[in-house]
Amino acid sequence: MKKMNRSGFSLTELLVAVAVTALLLAATFGVLATSILSFQNTADQGANVQISRDALNQISNEIRNATAIQNPAFTSGTATTGTVLDYTSPDTASPNRRITLGTGTDAKNVMIVNRDTSAVIARVGQGRVKPASLSFVRSGADQRVITVDLVFQSNSYGGSIDTPVSTVVTTLNSGT
Repeated sequence: MKKMNRSGFSLTELLVAVAVTALLLAATFGVLATSILSFQNTADQGANVQISRDALNQISNEIRNATAIQNPAFTSGTATTGTVLDYTSPDTASPNRRITLGTGTDAKNVMIVNRDTSAVIARVGQGRVKPASLSFVRSGADQRVITVDLVFQSNSYGGSIDTPVSTVVTTLNSGT
């Protein structure tokens, strides 16, 4: 009798090959998932930077053009801080304005409102402002200088990422 030559893989060899392939695929998918998460977080941070620039530009323009700032009050020699900025705008239609954090559905926005009617003039921050993060600081040296501090939150993918921003604004008018 002739002996048959059988070529092929044994069941053990196939199981080892499947196990090694599964480990390689798991590692590949792990790296891929981490890369996608990193890309999403980086894109979200980039969006925060653009949104924060737009928000600070609008807030700065309001403060820069204010004809008078009532709150936070200026105290010579002492820095004063507040979470609300009350000011008088040159806009005759709504001269008495306030910059503050929103409430309710606007809780993650900075609101510019008419103090007399509570009508919303502008909503900035696109729902990314961290609650209780807005502050206005008036230096004790120059009543026209105001520092605005604000923190933006990401629409995070796996964790909260905050983007703190700050700007110093000097009002154009001395009647503050």
